Amino acid sequence: MADRNTIVAVDLGSSEIKALVCGFDEDTGKTTVRGYHKGESLYIDRNGRITDVNSLALSLSTVIQEACNIAGVSSSCVVCGLPVTDINQYHSTGPISIPHERGVSGQITREHIHQAIETAQNIRYPGDHEIIDILVEDYIIDNAKRVQNPLDMPASRLDVNLLICSAPSSSIMVARKCIEKAGFFCEEIFLNPIAAGSVSVSRYAREKGCVHIDMGASLTTFSVYQNGSIIYMGFVPAGGKLVSSDLLVAYMVPSSYNTLNAVDMLKKRYNKLKIGRADEEIVLQSASGRAEAALTREQFVTVMVDRLYEIFDEVALDIEKNALLDEVDEVILSGGTARFAGITELCRKRFGKPVSVATPWITGDDMMAEINVPEFVTAYGLANYYYLGDERSKVFRSYENGGGMIRGMIRGIFGKFKRG
Repeated sequence: MADRNTIVAVDLGSSEIKALVCGFDEDTGKTTVRGYHKGESLYIDRNGRITDVNSLALSLSTVIQEACNIAGVSSSCVVCGLPVTDINQYHSTGPISIPHERGVSGQITREHIHQAIETAQNIRYPGDHEIIDILVEDYIIDNAKRVQNPLDMPASRLDVNLLICSAPSSSIMVARKCIEKAGFFCEEIFLNPIAAGSVSVSRYAREKGCVHIDMGASLTTFSVYQNGSIIYMGFVPAGGKLVSSDLLVAYMVPSSYNTLNAVDMLKKRYNKLKIGRADEEIVLQSASGRAEAALTREQFVTVMVDRLYEIFDEVALDIEKNALLDEVDEVILSGGTARFAGITELCRKRFGKPVSVATPWITGDDMMAEINVPEFVTAYGLANYYYLGDERSKVFRSYENGGGMIRGMIRGIFGKFKRG
């Protein structure tokens, strides 16, 4: 197996920092994992914003270095992600005419596709933003819609529909600065939902229409897919930590580092969203082991169910507000908060759609089994997206420049965007 371009994929979560040392297997065409490590995250707020660059850099340096030691490599290149809390999304179309040859429709070349995409990029966006990613939604050839790859097809007109995402320049600069202060080179910065979807959402689900919901500790993000591509992204500023806070209120004990850790342990131990023995007592203990308060099993589960259902409800209301829910055939969950037993049934109750929980599906030894869990979807997705990019942009894929895809083609064109 020949791994190419070893990189470290870093998921900067509000609860944990996760680092995966990855490569690309040319023989199988798959992203491989050599090692991983995770550590506590204390300097990222509930919206995914970095609050202390220097302190986070120290934590990040430790996590990445330990992951590299486990993998037995000394990679200095890092890819990381940004949340969607501050991004702007633009839908843009680029039409061009294809010259005829002796009265016969011309044939679409890479240059034609390049021209159409460059035309679609002619948009205005805030002066304090940068373009962070561009996704091909679909191509239109004459009157034929939803074309996935128009290369070499005869046509007189080509249109491309793009989803263009911009993020605050300050957020991008802070993320890069943090990685550089940790002693590493920031190779790429992606949007977390786009990267996570590259491993959690199948091609079939993208075509049929689905919602991917990533449930983190403080932030729940979601992406809506239709006809094979992302058409909308959003977020709810709530996650597993809010469930913990609700439980502390129910226990009627002050919120502190120790009590939050104690209730988090109870959440993991009693993670079934079904009441079972309603009168069973679940005792919250202090750091010394002394019982501080108790809830019945029914009370404990009710608190968790109410908050999780509210998160799903806010996601659904946002999607309904944009008139997109009717086109969704299934819901896919990921993230640490998606590990509750029974969460698929709860989500199905709100959406009325089939629900599943995604994992990275990394093959390998026992170490791979440890990271084949929902909370590692984003980290593995960042690496996978770096190497393989977006399905619709495969016509531009170039393995010589990491992911290549559309990013490689447009990197030199960003300067042509109009700022307003």
